[in-house]
Amino acid sequence: MEAFINHHQYNLIREQVKLISDSYAKSNSHDVTSAIKALAAERVFNQFEELTPLQKDILSPISMLSDSKEAEVFLNSLESVIIPFPQISEAGIKKLFKKVKKLKVPANIKEETLHCSYIGWNDYGASKKYLIVEHHGKLIGVAGEFNRIQDKGVCTICHRISDVGLFMNQKKASSDGTFIKRGNYICQDSEWCNDHLTDRSKLTEFIEWLY
Repeated sequence: MEAFINHHQYNLIREQVKLISDSYAKSNSHDVTSAIKALAAERVFNQFEELTPLQKDILSPISMLSDSKEAEVFLNSLESVIIPFPQISEAGIKKLFKKVKKLKVPANIKEETLHCSYIGWNDYGASKKYLIVEHHGKLIGVAGEFNRIQDKGVCTICHRISDVGLFMNQKKASSDGTFIKRGNYICQDSEWCNDHLTDRSKLTEFIEWLY
């Protein structure tokens, strides 16, 4: 079966599945649980512009879930149809950041990015953060200054409250060589951010603002 679920879509499915299993744990009302299941299923199917009959069959069990065990089996069944992030070697990563001298690429980067919407890691020693995103069909690398803040805030990418930092990227403003800085607050922990990202348009908007 060809993969058809993006990582952010899987995150949304997982959230809806949790709502269903929680409703059965907290409510004895059949009407309530049925309504929650119907709404959850609608949200899931609305994530996809078009589905084949087989793809619909793969997702349809969400309408029949009733407890956490069934939820776990259902989510596990989707693992094989999640679209993985494009594979990239360490040499390929360094090519995306040609202007960065002594780029430090985490040794376990491949293990952590099997399923993700983007790759991100921190170099706290240099106060830098690096992002790799698939944009308009190709991988791009965006490097920026990254300064952590003590208070929690809303991440521009996943729109969740988390430990954030200010990511600032320098961009050429015109042909005369002048530059401008753009940025916003994003999660310090990119893995956590990826796990809570359910709307990829926010990531796209952020990258287009920077890039």
